[in-house]
Amino acid sequence: MQKRTQAGGWRVMVGIVGAALCLAGACAPGTAPSGSESAPMPEAPVAPQVDVTGEWEGWYALANNLERGEGRVDFEFVQTGNNVVVVGAETTYGLVSGNQLWLQFDDGLISGTVEGDSMTLRGQITIEDSTFVYEARLER
Repeated sequence: MQKRTQAGGWRVMVGIVGAALCLAGACAPGTAPSGSESAPMPEAPVAPQVDVTGEWEGWYALANNLERGEGRVDFEFVQTGNNVVVVGAETTYGLVSGNQLWLQFDDGLISGTVEGDSMTLRGQITIEDSTFVYEARLER
């Protein structure tokens, strides 16, 4: 598993990877999948049924009406009760409710389902004033 550097938070990593992919010509015209918005973060979460603490790795895809990109993604989470911290990300708020995970970044909100050692995430993020649909599948 590749480790991120201290400055390698999710937002920086996705921004750099997404920009590099587009500059390298890996972005092609496409459309965002339907149902691309993440579920709203609950105001009153229920007890967590999962613990996401640890290192997760997998693949992500970004898309908007003009560009597409994909690549590897690595997260390291620390969960305490319902609260989740993304190691290396400066301004992130995470929440687990049941087996659902929400991650609020400056750039957007992603959410998903955790099942054992697998999770799927989906939402919208903004990179350089462009909004993208973000989807990821991760395992630990």
